[in-house]
Amino acid sequence: MSTETESDEQRPESWRCPFCSSDVQDGFTVCTGCKATVVYGVTGAEWQSMASVGAAVGGMTAALLVFYLPAYFDFPPGWGLGFYGVVPVGLVAAAIGYTFARMRDVQRRRQPPRFFRTRLL
Repeated sequence: MSTETESDEQRPESWRCPFCSSDVQDGFTVCTGCKATVVYGVTGAEWQSMASVGAAVGGMTAALLVFYLPAYFDFPPGWGLGFYGVVPVGLVAAAIGYTFARMRDVQRRRQPPRFFRTRLL
């Protein structure tokens, strides 16, 4: 009887490739049997998509806070920053975009890796 308990955070030492059934060591980015790409988090395209959605949501939220909220407090639009009010909107949009993508990447890394193989015509 072992005194060590299995943790949910432990990962197997290797993964089985769904294309060629080869064992791929954890951390490898290419299957040694069929040269399939092993992706542990989100792909570059998924990251870009999530960052774009996050930036759009963050930009709209920041624009509302910077350009419309001051009217309720009798301040000029943009809190009196004029054109420079766009800077905080951009910074908030970029931060939220990065956060959206990073959260999805962390969530995806907790799952088994995905294998991608390009098709030959």
